[in-house]
Amino acid sequence: MKDNKLLKRLAAIGLLNAADYILTFYALKRGHEELNPVMAHIVHTPLFPILKLAIVPLLLAVIWNIRKKVKPKTLEYTTGLLLITYAILILYFGIAYTTGAL
Repeated sequence: MKDNKLLKRLAAIGLLNAADYILTFYALKRGHEELNPVMAHIVHTPLFPILKLAIVPLLLAVIWNIRKKVKPKTLEYTTGLLLITYAILILYFGIAYTTGAL
């Protein structure tokens, strides 16, 4: 995978992660619950924004830094899976919002 393509994917994942945080925060303020069982335990603690807004970008930076040591196909599949997962999550938020569920 070329560096330019990887960088674009990582940036997109980072932006989708930030959107997920904002939309989750919005949903929580409206009385909804966190559906992710791992995050549900920390959603009302100071650890939640740290994990969402610091850890994920740090992990993306790690991926960028180890890109030369990882097989290109592994990078392509891993970042593709992350991108698709976040895109589906944002699509879910969009559907929930437009149908009045949020």
